Amino acid sequence: MSTHKESQTPGLKNRNSGLVFHALIFSILLFMQTGCATQLGQHPCAVDECFGQDIWQKAIDRIVAKNFPEEQYYGRVYSDRLNNAWTTHDTNVNISEDLLTKLILLGDPYLLSVSAHEIAHIRSDHYSRKASLSYVSSIGSQDTNPFTYREKRLKAVARVSRKHEIEADMLAVQYMEKAGYHREDYLNFLKWMKSNLKDAPHSDLATHPPIIERINRIKKLASFQ
Repeated sequence: MSTHKESQTPGLKNRNSGLVFHALIFSILLFMQTGCATQLGQHPCAVDECFGQDIWQKAIDRIVAKNFPEEQYYGRVYSDRLNNAWTTHDTNVNISEDLLTKLILLGDPYLLSVSAHEIAHIRSDHYSRKASLSYVSSIGSQDTNPFTYREKRLKAVARVSRKHEIEADMLAVQYMEKAGYHREDYLNFLKWMKSNLKDAPHSDLATHPPIIERINRIKKLASFQ
């Protein structure tokens, strides 16, 4: 009995190859952005190596317990001199030891404001959404001028990043109120940032909106309670 082996459709084969290639590029972009985020804090602290690690975890747990108790988030402290907190594509809520020390001295509302804001980024999948935008814009441009294209892509990503910061602020206020705090507590944190930390520049390439804009948006919010 003779057998007949069906050949794969060339178009389907090419399409599958294209999907695999695009998925590979997207994975590389995620890996590269993870590396950049990690470099913000050059050295993750070992247990009890940096000041306030247990306090940071407790601040995260208080937000989580009152908002989504079925979930788990992990506080990670980095021995870095930058005043920074950040997330990537996992459930780690990262903060520099320098900023954490300042927040501990300021009190619980400041600690919880930062933890709520960063958890909002994680739950909204902002990191992956921004990586996806970088990927899509990198394969979708028809601009033959590499310098013009690069600027357009950076502006598009920065614009989305600023939008994500506003979204995280709104959710953070909601999380804070459910944890027994108030909108004014989050506003006080933003006001402290404006007075004590470097503000975002007024630029199309800025990844964060000016703090005064964030303050004004929060002031317009109705209570979530």
